[in-house]
Amino acid sequence: MEEISVRQLLDLKQWQKIQNLFAEIIGTNLCLIEPSGTSLTTIPSKVSNSCSDFAQYRTSPRTSPVDCTVKAFQNWFQQKESAYKCPHGLSYFSLPIWCNEKTIGVIVVGPLLVGKREDDKTYRMICERQNIDPKIFLDRIYEVKVFSPSGIRVMIDFLQELTQYLVRLAYQREELERLLPGFLTVQGRGQEFFSATYLRLLVNCLLDIASHVVHADSGSVLLVDESEKNFFIKLARGIPSEILKKRRMPVSRGVAGWVASQKKPVLIGPYGDSTVPAERLKRPKIKASIVVPLRFQEKILGVFCLNTMSANKRFNQNNLLLLDQLGKLASVALARTSVN
Repeated sequence: MEEISVRQLLDLKQWQKIQNLFAEIIGTNLCLIEPSGTSLTTIPSKVSNSCSDFAQYRTSPRTSPVDCTVKAFQNWFQQKESAYKCPHGLSYFSLPIWCNEKTIGVIVVGPLLVGKREDDKTYRMICERQNIDPKIFLDRIYEVKVFSPSGIRVMIDFLQELTQYLVRLAYQREELERLLPGFLTVQGRGQEFFSATYLRLLVNCLLDIASHVVHADSGSVLLVDESEKNFFIKLARGIPSEILKKRRMPVSRGVAGWVASQKKPVLIGPYGDSTVPAERLKRPKIKASIVVPLRFQEKILGVFCLNTMSANKRFNQNNLLLLDQLGKLASVALARTSVN
């Protein structure tokens, strides 16, 4: 494969659906653009106002509208800077997609606000410089989502890692088919192999990023088996060997079973308000835990758990909400493996 492109490696119709779901979960717009500047998806996944929307509210028709998504994309290609703050005071992030050390696409995330909103006086000054109706602008700016610096980093890191996995696996599949034409078809298990590889990479990525957020001492990803009656341990780190020996457990048991039945994340520990029944808490050495359901369209796919054995202020309500968002993104990706 001499020339590699995202068009070759990703099913763009499927990617549009994934992109739309990710945009809804994160709460900001996403757009996949190829190096030439052409949008690779039919439309951007739009869940909030974009800077181009402000153009219709210009007070001076002589002022040229600014497409900040394009500006953010150009900023990455020219300056190799992933973060871009636009003239309207909003932030965009560009996530390059690589294959064989070549940039084959860029995901632009935004607009969004990092840290906090500015005061109205600051926004009125921006409106004056950009010739935008301040009343309309102030109304629209409060619809733009605010992220903490660490929160947006977690979201975009996971999104970028997931996209890289998809591209890498697709490339490897194309190469195998090129070197051994018909091999995957003849073997009849090609899709199963790539789906299993994708799943393994996905859960590793999820546990890596989630563990880093709270500095967890241990963690695991439990998935529901085909019977939908049991969890099986797909990945575990720092978990006692006697627990790992079980490998499977009924979905109705333990803290994981309770979280799955409630379909909402819980924080167990000094900074939590968990209502998990006491009889399900059977590991007293654990000082705090975060347990998050993996659910897609009301269906429980599994749960992931993080634990600390000592006092740890990172096991708090803010990080519980952040990891729940991460779990929702992972669930979209997990659901993909079940439809392939």
